[in-house]
Amino acid sequence: MKKILGLAVFASAFPVLASAQQITDVNSLLAKLVSIGNALIPIFISFAVIYLVYAIVVYIIAGDEDKKKEGKTMVIYGIIGLFLILSIWGLVGLLRRSFNFGSNQQVPYQEFPTIPDVRIR
Repeated sequence: MKKILGLAVFASAFPVLASAQQITDVNSLLAKLVSIGNALIPIFISFAVIYLVYAIVVYIIAGDEDKKKEGKTMVIYGIIGLFLILSIWGLVGLLRRSFNFGSNQQVPYQEFPTIPDVRIR
């Protein structure tokens, strides 16, 4: 089962990894990392939701008190994991919008501020 799951994750991210884009500078590296992140975030959210549903089912069908306690712990970990994934994703989106990352707007070299040439005589 683990091999199939690993293969599914690799196959879903393969188009992003196999793009013909070459990494030539920092901007292209960041673009590659962003595209990989955009492919992996929905996969992580899907796994967290599936784990949470599985934990709820384990809790509901548990017969004895130990199984119910284990199911309850799994539900708590599932909720915490889903919360962390979504909050980090939201924080990254907030930072990108706040600092205009990803807007593809570059400042031309001529518009950078310069220091005037001041010489002491």
